[in-house]
Amino acid sequence: EVLPALPTHTFDFGIPGRARLPANGIDQDGWLARHATIELPAGGKRVLALRVEYPDWSGKSGGTLRASLSHGGASKNQALTPGVYSTILLPVAASDAPQTLSLTAADDFPLPAPDQRRRAARLVQAELQPTTE
Repeated sequence: EVLPALPTHTFDFGIPGRARLPANGIDQDGWLARHATIELPAGGKRVLALRVEYPDWSGKSGGTLRASLSHGGASKNQALTPGVYSTILLPVAASDAPQTLSLTAADDFPLPAPDQRRRAARLVQAELQPTTE
């Protein structure tokens, strides 16, 4: 059965097993590879809010995450400050076809041992809200 609309507008990427949009390069616990994508469903005009964690134990003085939509959509570069949650707001134009959100980080860092992964940041939550503006 195909749902006529999304069952929720909020997707918790940082909690394994929660509802989330299809993605590549994002682990079940929300950690992002340097290049990741999220598939946004077709729909009316919306605003995408991404909540991103950049840990202060990363050993980095800061980072940058670029969020950009496919087909010439909106894009934004977000500075990431260690120990601070960042919110990226991105307008999503109305579309009859799914859109791809690309997330690209300039650098990555090793996660604490015994984890062997290198990641760029952690996507905690994505919220896709309709707008009338």
